[in-house]
Amino acid sequence: MAEIFAIHKAIDYILYYELYDVKTVSNSRSALMTVESLSDQRELIWNIKKKLKDREDIKLMWVKAHMGEMGNERADVLAKDAANRETIDAQFIYSTVQTRNKNNKKIKRSLAAQMDGIYKGTWTRLIYPEINMTRLSADFCSNQIITGHGIFGAF
Repeated sequence: MAEIFAIHKAIDYILYYELYDVKTVSNSRSALMTVESLSDQRELIWNIKKKLKDREDIKLMWVKAHMGEMGNERADVLAKDAANRETIDAQFIYSTVQTRNKNNKKIKRSLAAQMDGIYKGTWTRLIYPEINMTRLSADFCSNQIITGHGIFGAF
């Protein structure tokens, strides 16, 4: 993600100073492939794509790492210095998957806390003592029996 953030900052720099016919070089092939990918939904990547769409003169290029390129060696030194710092200069937002997983954990904790103080659902809790986010694969009749909600005659 740091490489993608660096590409984003480089494009911002190019746009701010109104530079033209610029080649941005990276040794992170995966970062360049992520920017090129259509399936990635992260906001930072979409911002990069929007900016590149308007400026066809900005080219992203890949250079093989540790091949003696002077600019690449300097970038490696700066990256090492940044990694050894105690403070972080940038904050990243969570991806869609990370957000979904985090919310699922919150929902699970909240439901577990609510279930502890409620009498309703004791029958279901005997069968399923823990909250599980996976779907049940039972059929309609089995679900009625398990949950105790169904069309049953009264005795």
